[in-house]
Amino acid sequence: MKILSRGPGKVRNNGATLSGFTLLEVIITLTVGALLMAVILPYLGTSVTKSSEPLSNLRNTLSIYRTLENMTADYRSQQANSTLDLVALQNDIGGEGTDNNNGYGDYHVVENRFILFDGGDQEASAGGSQHVLKVIIRPVAFGATFTTLFTDEVP
Repeated sequence: MKILSRGPGKVRNNGATLSGFTLLEVIITLTVGALLMAVILPYLGTSVTKSSEPLSNLRNTLSIYRTLENMTADYRSQQANSTLDLVALQNDIGGEGTDNNNGYGDYHVVENRFILFDGGDQEASAGGSQHVLKVIIRPVAFGATFTTLFTDEVP
């Protein structure tokens, strides 16, 4: 007399055990896996494809910061040598709306004009006055803008 045991697999009449998955179990597992991937992949896809953007933005920001530092170093050097000419500095920086690649760096000039401040601390057109030069630059492609003021007065 044979004793059939209830183990991990089914037992055949000859005593051999069957192991593995049925076709139905495999199909259900594949279907559930496909549904999970369909839900998860859109979220993972954007995080993987856009993962380089923060690094690119940082690179652009550091580049434009370096450019602004080069402009400031030129300004300070002219101040120290008593050769400061804000009109020449304005021309060296470049015209508004232009892309420049010069000794300062690679940048786009958003604003480059002389300004005044009225009594309410608001910016006004300088007219003939050339004592405060306002410069706004950003990376050529895109990115944050940096603003600085150059004055003809020694601090």
